[in-house]
Amino acid sequence: MSHIDKINEQADQFLANHPGSPYEKLVREQIRFVVKDSHWGSYMDFGLATVLYQGDLSRQFNPGVGVDLLFEYRHRQLMGMFGAGVLSSTLRQDFQIKNTTWKKGSGATLGSVYLNAGFLVFENHKWSIYPYAGVGFTGYEAVENDTKEDENLKKLGLNSFFTQLGVGIDLKIKSFFIDNLSPYRSSTDSRISLRYSYRKPHFERKDPLLSGSQHLITLSWGLGGRGKERDL
Repeated sequence: MSHIDKINEQADQFLANHPGSPYEKLVREQIRFVVKDSHWGSYMDFGLATVLYQGDLSRQFNPGVGVDLLFEYRHRQLMGMFGAGVLSSTLRQDFQIKNTTWKKGSGATLGSVYLNAGFLVFENHKWSIYPYAGVGFTGYEAVENDTKEDENLKKLGLNSFFTQLGVGIDLKIKSFFIDNLSPYRSSTDSRISLRYSYRKPHFERKDPLLSGSQHLITLSWGLGGRGKERDL
């Protein structure tokens, strides 16, 4: 047991044996030094994502891959998540749009931004598990090479708001040098996360042949965590 641990133990014994003592404030603030995880935490993640389609979307687009950027804030068990992503797919078949043909095999870029609220059903210094729900905005664009050949593909207008449900799991990672840093530093400073999201856009409002849903799986690495604060 270290010297500071012995002092904290003796301070805890004094506080337990002398409740309401006039020296309680002095002991808590000037002698006892114990830190705990802060109620607040944050992460910034960069991830690789894949999208699978269901319904008419699966008949029009092949599965795609891309990147995702996420900013996340935590307070106690509540979470707020803001993210953006870009995914690349190809067309399974010719698609008639804006008096032209978006040809089979052409590239399609799917961009999105989203805002989620989540709840930590489990969290310790190693793992986090959380469901979440949110809304966002997404849209398809033709790739630059195709728009140069056919200007009608420049502004497809295939945009839609969407709702989404998902679940995530984090593996928190502790750096080998973190114990030598400030006692107020987070006990972990990075994580590896796996998230699944079910999205329901409404592209069928633009074209009845584009109804369906999207399934996204994202594997990401993030920096952050909960800081430390005095346990008074």
